[in-house]
Amino acid sequence: MIEKTVFKIIELIAGNTDQIFAFVNDLKTKYPNLDNDKLAKKVANKVKRKCAIQGGLIAIPGAIPGVGSMVQIGISLFD
Repeated sequence: MIEKTVFKIIELIAGNTDQIFAFVNDLKTKYPNLDNDKLAKKVANKVKRKCAIQGGLIAIPGAIPGVGSMVQIGISLFD
C-alpha cells in the first residue's frame, strides 16, 4: 500500500510522455521561432526542476531526525 502511494507521488511529479509532448507542442505554439537547441533546453530545465523536487521529497525521511524511523516502522507494520 505504501509502495503504491510512493510510486503514485513519483509519477505525479515526473509526469508522463503525453504531458511532455503536450508541453513541447505548447512551447512550439507560443514560441514558433525557437530552434531545437533552445526548445530542448526549456524541456530539460523543466525535467531538472521536477527531478530536484522528487529528490528532495525522497530525502526528507533521512534528513529530518525521527521521520525516517517513523516511515520504517510504518512500512514494517504493513509488511
